Amino acid sequence: MSDGSKKYGNFAESNYRLEKIGVEQMEPQELTNEILLESVLDCTDFIMNEVSNLYNAITEKLPRNNKIFFMNFVEDENSQDNYYGYVYDKTDMKMYEYSFQDNKLPKKRKLSLVEKKIDKLTTKDILELPIVDLL
Repeated sequence: MSDGSKKYGNFAESNYRLEKIGVEQMEPQELTNEILLESVLDCTDFIMNEVSNLYNAITEKLPRNNKIFFMNFVEDENSQDNYYGYVYDKTDMKMYEYSFQDNKLPKKRKLSLVEKKIDKLTTKDILELPIVDLL
């Protein structure tokens, strides 16, 4: 392949080779509601404690005392100070897509928070979408 990656044989061929040398294939773990819920709670905890500028920026934009959950968190590979994802406002039952540029200077921080219609989102947008009602 021209992109520098190597192409290996098909899945069946790979399984045969692994079985031949005594390696068992593992089945993918089913993403249960419990796993998805744990993912959201861990993500929220991480952002509250480790990316507090993002957390504070979002809580300042939303109504006071609203309970929020970070559905996912993506850090830009090219810049450690750019974050993207979705946050769910449980109090108002609204989903927001966020983009945040962090900076040591508070005046240079930029937050984009756009409300998204939950019924228009899919698990391609937010893997944890099926457990929103469990939060």
